[in-house]
Amino acid sequence: MRPVGSRAEVTIGASFKEPTQLRIDYVRRSRKLGIGKRVTFTAGEYVEVATTFLFYGNQLQESIRLLQEERMEAAEAVDHEPQPARDIARR
Repeated sequence: MRPVGSRAEVTIGASFKEPTQLRIDYVRRSRKLGIGKRVTFTAGEYVEVATTFLFYGNQLQESIRLLQEERMEAAEAVDHEPQPARDIARR
């Protein structure tokens, strides 16, 4: 059993013999690419890029959903407020 707070890199398909709590650490990596140069990725790099976009897309989708819910609640609150009577004779 690993001590609490110890670190290990876990890859896809890893299995554990006992219950384990994981924490995701985001590691920033960068590459300088020349304009017009061919870009190649290893399979591992491709998985990292694809996973990053998956996480970003999920966060974006959740943020949009929450924003829509807030706007719908605000619109419902406005719709239920009593409206002042209109004086049709003045028109």
